[in-house]
Amino acid sequence: MSKKGGGAVFALILILICELCLHTDSFLLKYRSVFAAGRLMDKVDALTNLPVKLLLIGNSRTDNGFDPFLLQEITHLKAFNLGVPGANAEILYGITAKLNTKGVFAEGNINKVLLGLDESIFQHGDSLGYGVFVADQDELFSENQFKELFNGYFRLIGYGGQLKELREPEKLIRFFKASYQEIEPMGGAAMINYGFRPGERGKFQNDEQLLAQEAGALNPPNKRVEAYFWKLIKLLEEQNIEIAIYFPLLLNRNSLFLDTNNKQAIPYIRIKDKLIAMGIPVLDIGSKEKKLSSEFANAGHLNRQGATRFSKRMGQALLALWPVKGGK
Repeated sequence: MSKKGGGAVFALILILICELCLHTDSFLLKYRSVFAAGRLMDKVDALTNLPVKLLLIGNSRTDNGFDPFLLQEITHLKAFNLGVPGANAEILYGITAKLNTKGVFAEGNINKVLLGLDESIFQHGDSLGYGVFVADQDELFSENQFKELFNGYFRLIGYGGQLKELREPEKLIRFFKASYQEIEPMGGAAMINYGFRPGERGKFQNDEQLLAQEAGALNPPNKRVEAYFWKLIKLLEEQNIEIAIYFPLLLNRNSLFLDTNNKQAIPYIRIKDKLIAMGIPVLDIGSKEKKLSSEFANAGHLNRQGATRFSKRMGQALLALWPVKGGK
């Protein structure tokens, strides 16, 4: 260190070590209680080890909305909740492609997918930095997304915004504790709860985050993000996965996919109609019922009470769609 340039060399070594750590799944698993991408990796890791047949894919509204144990009780299918807060179709495609390389959709494993769609699924953005770890590099290159491609190769730069959150005292303390002991992510380990995290008022999504999620709700779908959605559908169909679509419930408005009286809903209804034309079932669970505020953690997410009721409703709909073989 006393030699000229020794400090710079030492700093470069530290940076290189940090960069290499970010290229391992074990880093995210270690700090799954600190970073949203870590909780996602906890789900991915659980999916590669659990006997799952029915996979729920979506964003935080799926994450909070359906209890896989109640779905299994009704459908007799081992279910897993792969709701990823803040994820759009581009991120969901990258996650699904990653799972496919791990053999999750191989014969004898997952063969049914319930896909939750709201307007934010089709909006541009990755505020939680998932793409750094799950984006499909070949797709990024073919789509000329060179900034995202660069961030995947140099993750300290791409994930820098999330690492800066360690300046928050509470998060920094959690980071240090996770360095020497096992700390489960908020809501519990995916191996135990099969990915489900019930919504709680002010705990997982605050009003500011909800407003951010709703900010682009009335915007038309982003063309590039929508293209990733159709790639996701194609990938699942190529793996002979049976797909069904549903629209998460909202307390104060109808989903644009179902709002035929709203001109801004036209591009979303077009997506729904295309799915129906492809022979993909679209399930409408509870949209015509009066919403009860007691069943919502906030205007966009169900709480445990709501998730319990609508999990049972969804289970019955899935059982009608995919009857248990042998009448069991």
